[in-house]
Amino acid sequence: MRRPLVLLAAAIVLSACAPDPAPVEGSLIGQTWQVTDIYTTPEAPSTVSGSAAGAVQLVFGESSATGSTGCAPIQAEATFLAGRDPDSAPVPADEAEAVVFSDVGIPDPGEAGVACEGTRAWAHEHMTGLLTEGATFDIEAVSPAEMVLTLRGDVVDRPALRLATR
Repeated sequence: MRRPLVLLAAAIVLSACAPDPAPVEGSLIGQTWQVTDIYTTPEAPSTVSGSAAGAVQLVFGESSATGSTGCAPIQAEATFLAGRDPDSAPVPADEAEAVVFSDVGIPDPGEAGVACEGTRAWAHEHMTGLLTEGATFDIEAVSPAEMVLTLRGDVVDRPALRLATR
């Protein structure tokens, strides 16, 4: 009984020492990042496929994010942060470990004049559910051409977006 408690205590101490996610190598801004996966719950499919593949995108500027849900354009302000502290001072995008979205504008697909059905409708629904006012995402570099944006929150399996560029 004593050994499991010691192992649990060691795991908690080590997890508290885990490093913050690494910023994306190379430039985060000015590139078209295709959303390849939208993770909402462990049992739900995540791959952006079919007609939505390549159509769901984000492009970051120094203080903005634009793109497409697959059905409608995305316009938002983006504030980039270092570390996990929500009160940290903004940093340049290429030094960021987190991004906060504000003034998010995603019109209804009918207003955008785009047919929204099938996998595009699935992607649109999930993107609009994640890219909300004040949504804060940790940025994790998987490689120079791939990153994961993980929504901050208290749940164990936090929603996330996997993005890739060339």
